[in-house]
Amino acid sequence: MIRDALALNPHESALPKLRKALRVAEREQKEGEFDECLDAVADARKVLGR
Repeated sequence: MIRDALALNPHESALPKLRKALRVAEREQKEGEFDECLDAVADARKVLGR
């Protein structure tokens, strides 16, 4: 979901927050910390207004 949002060229103010959310979500997924991964996805949704 975050990758798709980044591919759609979001507003410049949202780019750093989305990139950070993607980085955190991927890191936490690799570590097996799925609750923290979902927190990063929720942060990205807030940025996108969903």
